[in-house]
Amino acid sequence: MFQTLEKVSERMFPEATVIPSMSTGATDMAQTRAAGMPSYGIGPVRSIEEMNSGTYSITWCERYTAPGEYHQYRPTNDTDCKDDYSRVQVTEAFNDLAEEFMVGYANRILGGIERYGVFPDLDLEILAEGPVTKLGGGAVEVSSGELAGARLWIRADPQPGVPESYTWDAAFRPATHRFPNTSDDALRPINEYQRVEDYLDGAKDDFTAYIGHQGLASPGHPMPVPEGAVSPTVYFGPYRTLLNAPAEVSIPYDRMKVGDFSRIKPMIFNEIGNNFDPVYTVSGMSPLRIDEQAGVASFDVQVLGNFVLVLDD
Repeated sequence: MFQTLEKVSERMFPEATVIPSMSTGATDMAQTRAAGMPSYGIGPVRSIEEMNSGTYSITWCERYTAPGEYHQYRPTNDTDCKDDYSRVQVTEAFNDLAEEFMVGYANRILGGIERYGVFPDLDLEILAEGPVTKLGGGAVEVSSGELAGARLWIRADPQPGVPESYTWDAAFRPATHRFPNTSDDALRPINEYQRVEDYLDGAKDDFTAYIGHQGLASPGHPMPVPEGAVSPTVYFGPYRTLLNAPAEVSIPYDRMKVGDFSRIKPMIFNEIGNNFDPVYTVSGMSPLRIDEQAGVASFDVQVLGNFVLVLDD
């Protein structure tokens, strides 16, 4: 195992020496080890001189090319990668992204508190709520008022008992792997899922789901209205709840503002930029669905938050 780590390190950090170490903290490797998967982390340790000069991280660009195969390169600028590459950064200090990390952690804490029915002072009005279970999922819908037709449907667990019964032996491993597993029933990587039935679970636990309207983006700052909005901004919570099998979100739109339904695009609020980002189609799922009779647009998500419909240019 150590020789494998050395080979990987040599490819990315040719001048580095690999040494064993132990540190405090926690990662997902505790769960993968419990499932029988030997798990180790590797990353650069910066020298005192490097840290004093402001060098806290190492960055590379990576592209998935085939199961178990990646192409990587070191960019000349730590912030730039080609369009079809992902930027990966291993760092010991997050001071260059401190604000982003604080916002991310605050959102996770916020969602955890909301699970107890305690909501922030953000002019949040809850208009509908209902139970969701890990096994059976659940649905919540607003029946009256401006948000009538807003609905959240969290699908039932597609594969009950999985991944609780997951073992390393069941995982897909390419033919080039030392221990290949390319059988038809091997658990495939999530980026290859094409159906809801491919996902290993839906909701991570039982909770109460909420739909409402949030007037403030943060204390003292109103929720922005994106240009071209054709619907109210609708809160779906608990905030930033993560899902595996995609949930379906439905939002009513203003019929008077919509002439070309193909231009409708769902957006999600991003606290870091205080703006809205596109909601991209989940792998294997249908694009935006329009119910003209009901006047609602539906789409799939894997995280809850504040959503709005806009007309694309």
